[in-house]
Amino acid sequence: ALAKAPDVRFQSIDAKLSNALRKVIDNAGDKSVQVKYDMSMKNQLYGRSGDFIKGRELFAMILISFKSPDHTEVLYNAHHLYMFNYYGDDQLEAFYNKWLDIVYNMKHDDLPSNNSLRDTLFRKIEHSKLMAFDINRYKTFDEGHPEKTYAYLTGMIKGYIARGKQERLLKDRERAVKLSLSSTKTTPALEDADKPAAPIKTKKENEAAASSTGDPPKRPKDIFDKDKDPEEMTLQELID
Repeated sequence: ALAKAPDVRFQSIDAKLSNALRKVIDNAGDKSVQVKYDMSMKNQLYGRSGDFIKGRELFAMILISFKSPDHTEVLYNAHHLYMFNYYGDDQLEAFYNKWLDIVYNMKHDDLPSNNSLRDTLFRKIEHSKLMAFDINRYKTFDEGHPEKTYAYLTGMIKGYIARGKQERLLKDRERAVKLSLSSTKTTPALEDADKPAAPIKTKKENEAAASSTGDPPKRPKDIFDKDKDPEEMTLQELID
């Protein structure tokens, strides 16, 4: 009925959706063979009247093509829920999202009661170390206790997921602060920047400064022949 609705308000979105879905169908390979055939037949039919396949029609064709034999859109039943296992404390959020995905995509007739959902969920998370404190508290509740409910377990799980996100956020912030404090680049003190640079002294000035402090001057390297008296050496020998 939606595909055949003639309302002109859908013209713009129909054109955009049609173009987008055609690309999806063309790239779907063997999975879209039936849809491609139906689309081809529609194109031939509309070609005579100058019309085009609406995006709503293509969407309806895709849904019909992938319907299960009993013409239901349901993916899961109670068997999938019971076979589903806990991922572990490090994947609590992924586990909870998949649990909800299974529950929300079950037929109404297959959906267990809240007490059955409660007991099934509890058996899956019973040995969690992350939630051990609240699980042990839950175990003390007698049947009929106002907090021994499916809502209590789901609320508990959502609380741990939220706190886990907050802890990860704080750790990321602390890591960023430590990184900024451990930088090897240092800024010189302002008072040091105002001081004039020390003048570079020559070798003679250094020697003069050393002699003024009373330090004995360094003895130059002996360039004379130890066997000869310098006063008896010729000028050429002195030069050599």
